[in-house]
Amino acid sequence: AMPVVHLPAPPAEALRVLRDAGNRMAAEEAWAAQQAANITTVADTSAVEPDLPRLHALLVADVLDAASFEGLAGCVRAICNQWRAPPECTLIGWFAADDELAEKVEGLLAEARQFLGAKSPFLAYSDGPARAVRCELEAVKLADRLPFEERLQRLLELVPSLDTSWVLFSEQDGLWHPGRTAFFRNFARQVPGPPECLALLTPVIARPTAADADAPELLRKAIEVNRAVRSVGGSAPRAVILEERSELVQFCLRRQLLADILAAPEEHLGTCDAEASMLPSSSSSFGGSCLTRLRSLINNGCGSASFCREVPFAQFKESTPAGESIMWMYYSRRLASVESAPPECAPERGDAGAAT
Repeated sequence: AMPVVHLPAPPAEALRVLRDAGNRMAAEEAWAAQQAANITTVADTSAVEPDLPRLHALLVADVLDAASFEGLAGCVRAICNQWRAPPECTLIGWFAADDELAEKVEGLLAEARQFLGAKSPFLAYSDGPARAVRCELEAVKLADRLPFEERLQRLLELVPSLDTSWVLFSEQDGLWHPGRTAFFRNFARQVPGPPECLALLTPVIARPTAADADAPELLRKAIEVNRAVRSVGGSAPRAVILEERSELVQFCLRRQLLADILAAPEEHLGTCDAEASMLPSSSSSFGGSCLTRLRSLINNGCGSASFCREVPFAQFKESTPAGESIMWMYYSRRLASVESAPPECAPERGDAGAAT
């Protein structure tokens, strides 16, 4: 009889290389087919699949010291290293406190552009005629520290004014789960068009615990967040995954909705009964004013819950041999400062992550 040879399991890095190579080959094949069919521009794909969403990440950054630069670098690299295609365009409005920091940011952005250019096209979907996309990064260097909303408005002007344009947000030092873009891209493809659905929400977020405050090193990669949520050797976990609806980074909005939020004076938005509020008002939250306006617009529907769709929190849970596991989408470095209000977004019964 032939001897049985037991080969060691390939390490995680080898599996990643194989996965990336497979995605790259599929993306190049899909892109070649799209070129042959003249399906490469936004107009081309809109004609073939009019509801095909296009994601734009908006990131406002103040680089004031080495620590804030390292936080931005980790965030940008997490965006670039999405499992499938990163957002079609990542838009960064940034300010640096001095020339040395500005030079570092310029180098980081050049690195990201080179990565995206070398890896393009990316495989965006596993099915459909338009499956591959090219991804870009655009940056706006600011001479002064402008207000958050003013910088957001400048970036929004670079987003095509189309119903299929969606925007998602990031703190400058937040970490993206590798599947975040694919999740929102497929979620956006499954929901109805405007005005029935203008916003998407993931009611889950990862945050540091009090134990992380004394940690000598910050979490820098998604895989480190995965490890941090587990208790190792009896020590307290450094991160926790929570059911929340309290942060702007948990939303993905149609471009027009964000434009309306930025244009509408707060005093004209009005409010509904406090018990009906989907989100707490907190000026200390990232993009707090925009968050408050978004909550007001949603709540002013007063019964029109389908304005915003969310995937139920239960769908992020999975039973494993080691116990229950919860999928996170975004890691914020801030401790929870407000309590999460009851859900008001209409539950989306489809599986947003299924068509990746």
